[in-house]
Amino acid sequence: MMWRARACLTLMLCLAVGACADTPAGIDSGLGATRFAALDSVFAAAVTLDRYRDQRDVSFERFREDARPVLKACRALSKDDALLRAVRAGCPQVTEYAAQGAAIETCDSSAACLRATVAMRGFVKRLRGVSRRTDRAVAAEHKLADECKQALTTPSPAYAVFETYDAAIVQMQRALRSRSAAAVVGAHERLAAADTRSQALPSNAALLERFRSDCA
Repeated sequence: MMWRARACLTLMLCLAVGACADTPAGIDSGLGATRFAALDSVFAAAVTLDRYRDQRDVSFERFREDARPVLKACRALSKDDALLRAVRAGCPQVTEYAAQGAAIETCDSSAACLRATVAMRGFVKRLRGVSRRTDRAVAAEHKLADECKQALTTPSPAYAVFETYDAAIVQMQRALRSRSAAAVVGAHERLAAADTRSQALPSNAALLERFRSDCA
């Protein structure tokens, strides 16, 4: 049983890096040079993970290795700043994505796959919660330019993708419990449709470009 939560990957990395300018990056937008640089160190590393968007079957072991620079930069984010703290809180989801994806990919029985889908559904819910908390932290930044707030906020279609994945996982759980081969095939098709829908979300490279444009 194999499927990918690429929407989750995109949403975990919904910030990006800025470019150099005559005025230090982050000043004009109200984000501040220090915080701009801190986020830069995290999300510059994240762009590399875009390579997994186009892979039919993700190597989660390789993904875990490629995500190490992201996690290292995340751990350096200040816990004393509300916005950076909110971003930092979502960092463990990067590692969990790899673990949950590997469990889904390697389950070899209905019982094992059912356990994997239960765990993955919990992961999607946690990711949605992290996104909401980060969005609230961004909204609370009253000195931040509106354009920058929009660049740092989870894209609204992403929440619809979260719901699509959740519904697809529930259908798969019901199919596994029914032990109906036809139901399992139907559930796989729904998961594939959710996966396809996730491809419409912006890549990390696209988010990076918007961040450079709107938060510098």
